[in-house]
Amino acid sequence: MAKADKTISDIRKLLEQTDVALKKKKLPPKKVCKKEGCEKLATHHGFCKEDFFAGRKEREALKVGKEWRSTNGLWYTYNSMGQPQLLHRYVMEKKLGRKLERAERIIWKDGDKDNNDPANLILESDLLNRCCPHCGGSLV
Repeated sequence: MAKADKTISDIRKLLEQTDVALKKKKLPPKKVCKKEGCEKLATHHGFCKEDFFAGRKEREALKVGKEWRSTNGLWYTYNSMGQPQLLHRYVMEKKLGRKLERAERIIWKDGDKDNNDPANLILESDLLNRCCPHCGGSLV
């Protein structure tokens, strides 16, 4: 029994030591919002929730029209809704003045996917190239 009492007392000492160590440990200071004059707690990328979402429309408006090249070699842009869209489809929609159907494809005349000039793009309906899976006849 004496051995069990000794281990229990050792465990109690260790627990007391860890409690003391935890009380001495200092927590990092809370971050304050980056916006000048705001003293609220920073929760969203260095800003308080209100200040982070307050400029959201302005930030999204800055994105519209930005272009970038993806790893697949195609160019993308942000449309007027702030959504990423393939640049050649966006250019063709502006040229036609309407949204493209999902089945409509865009082909580059010169084969250069970097040349998204409206004169270089050709609209091709996917329905013209499809055939019936049962009889093999044309769908159009």
